[in-house]
Amino acid sequence: MSSPTELKIPKALQRRERLGMLWAPWRMLESEHRDLGSALRRYRHWLRRIPPPPWERATLERWGTMLDFLKTRTYGHFKIEEQIVFPYLRRCRPSLGPDLRRLQQEHVAFRRAFASLTRLHRRPLSPAAETRAALQRRRQSLRVIALLERHARHEQRLMRRRPHAAFV
Repeated sequence: MSSPTELKIPKALQRRERLGMLWAPWRMLESEHRDLGSALRRYRHWLRRIPPPPWERATLERWGTMLDFLKTRTYGHFKIEEQIVFPYLRRCRPSLGPDLRRLQQEHVAFRRAFASLTRLHRRPLSPAAETRAALQRRRQSLRVIALLERHARHEQRLMRRRPHAAFV
């Protein structure tokens, strides 16, 4: 029995409220995927056009800018997914469990690849090892970008399946 001060919320409104809780982060993630995809294409194009080493200071600075961009955009994005969106979807749509585990594994793979790239970028290049290390840095950068692009495609595929539709 409910108390006189307890507010009764109709079931339809409860369903809409649950959808609303997911809708804002969902829309934000879709928007971030579009923006990130565009930036990743530009960075990939730039990486493929860089002339052979030795590289000028401006090239290395742009590389640092790219790393800062990737870290700030992806780490915050992953945090929202891992702390808000994925747990909510797991509770409300248990059938998405395998897809969500795959996405979280991709987060781990990206973080490892990104950490490796960051170490390569911070390592001072000796003149003797510069060419080999620089090419390794470029390969690792392209790998990180490919991981993010593939991850975004997987998430977009999941979003197109509209897992939030079950809550309406």
